[in-house]
Amino acid sequence: MREFAGYDNRVFIVSDAQQDIAGILTYTQRKGPFLIATVPPFTSFSSLLTTRPLQTVATSEAGTPYALLLHKLREQFDHVLLHHHPTLKDVRLFQWTSWKATPLYTFHIDLTDAAQLESNWSTSTKRTFKKHASTYSFQEDASALQSVINLAQASYGRHGRPLPLPAEQLTGLVSQLQEAGMVRIFTITSDSSHTPTAGLALLHDQEVAYYWLAGSVPGHSMTVLLGHLFPLLASEGIRLFDFVGANTPYIAEFKRRFGPELVPYYATQSSPSKSFASLQSLKRALRSWR
Repeated sequence: MREFAGYDNRVFIVSDAQQDIAGILTYTQRKGPFLIATVPPFTSFSSLLTTRPLQTVATSEAGTPYALLLHKLREQFDHVLLHHHPTLKDVRLFQWTSWKATPLYTFHIDLTDAAQLESNWSTSTKRTFKKHASTYSFQEDASALQSVINLAQASYGRHGRPLPLPAEQLTGLVSQLQEAGMVRIFTITSDSSHTPTAGLALLHDQEVAYYWLAGSVPGHSMTVLLGHLFPLLASEGIRLFDFVGANTPYIAEFKRRFGPELVPYYATQSSPSKSFASLQSLKRALRSWR
């Protein structure tokens, strides 16, 4: 993110005499005179990492180190926005230290029972996959990155939005993650075409895969791609598929049809700079008047 999107990084760690207790990696940028820590594009989480669940410390003196870390963030930045991993289920400590907490949602698919995957799909999704699967070629193709970016850019454009990162910068970022073994590229191509009609850059570790950078032409291509992808990942030992968000209605509806579990996670933010907070309130008011 520093190299391809212009963010600076800072690491904050709170420790006692024996061990590190909690820490966080922040992504920072300047907005005019203000220094903010935020969540960069194509980054699911910028979570606080702790040695014990926060619900065991939130109401006791054991919460002091965590509160100290949050206080330090407020000292360093004019505004802080964090998106926490779904395993961080208790954000009361943030609320009790003057942070705002907002629930967000994503969809998870459990891949450990491969035999049950398709049984959870909606009737229309099952019908679409069975009807069209045989007319497409599904493949993993590391060289198809540009096709995926082009498809993603077109998908964003149909909804009146630009790519969150310019295509050239995004290409550099994904290429570097490919080289690090963290991203795989999958495509679907119609038997009547030589150009992919759906593509996915899959971000992954050994156990979890993320629906990270995706795009398709309107129609059933992405349904077919995912229908082929899920059993492949399951056979390789990937236990969980994260759809990376269920917060936009038309996108959430497409994902819901694959029978995923709705999983909450939290955004927390703080604006210690009154000037920055006032400007943000003014921007929101102006948008509401349009």
